[in-house]
Amino acid sequence: MSDLDEALRDERFARVMLAIASEPGDTVTARLVRTLGAADTVRLGRTVGGDDASPFDLDAWRERVAPRLNVDAAQRTLEVTAEIGARVLTLGMRAGLCRWRC
Repeated sequence: MSDLDEALRDERFARVMLAIASEPGDTVTARLVRTLGAADTVRLGRTVGGDDASPFDLDAWRERVAPRLNVDAAQRTLEVTAEIGARVLTLGMRAGLCRWRC
């Protein structure tokens, strides 16, 4: 099992990776997370090849986000967050309702 596979067992960790890799308001990333979940969206961003059934250009999206999908950067972000006593807020779905989680 790779470091990435291990890291992606935590949905929050995957969301931190995506927050680092994508731009604010990135509608493609948002739609993928809503559809697939954060961990599978990260996996999709790190795979090679297109998906002809996709309503948007996954290759262009991958080109933008893949170079910044970095396990070490996400880990450092969470470590610094803990060191300074901050919290990472992620928007999650539970029972059909949006809820902020720390």
